[in-house]
Amino acid sequence: MFVLEYKLRGKESQYRAIDEAIRTVQFVRNKCLRYWEDNKGVGQKDIYKHTTLLRQEFSFVKDLNSTACQQACERTWTAILKFYTNCKKKISGKKADATEPSSHGGTLRASSMAQAHQAG
Repeated sequence: MFVLEYKLRGKESQYRAIDEAIRTVQFVRNKCLRYWEDNKGVGQKDIYKHTTLLRQEFSFVKDLNSTACQQACERTWTAILKFYTNCKKKISGKKADATEPSSHGGTLRASSMAQAHQAG
């Protein structure tokens, strides 16, 4: 991944719009993770479909660029896969009893997922 850093000089309204977009992306990621936790056998395609439903249900999610929604969905799935990879490699940290991402029964919590994601 290529990262470009730069400083911005914007207006207060532009900063608020950026903050709103960040909060919306976090909302989408949390909703996708919760959907995966609560439903057994959910795969990546199911999470993409759930994102589409979120865009229909919440107007502020619909206002977000569709590419940003897809990216939030992909990052959620990447975090899930990384969590299971860490479980299989027996890397220490807070984890639920894990087998495979698609067979998850809903016992994983977002805090342990975030810790597993940040550790890597």
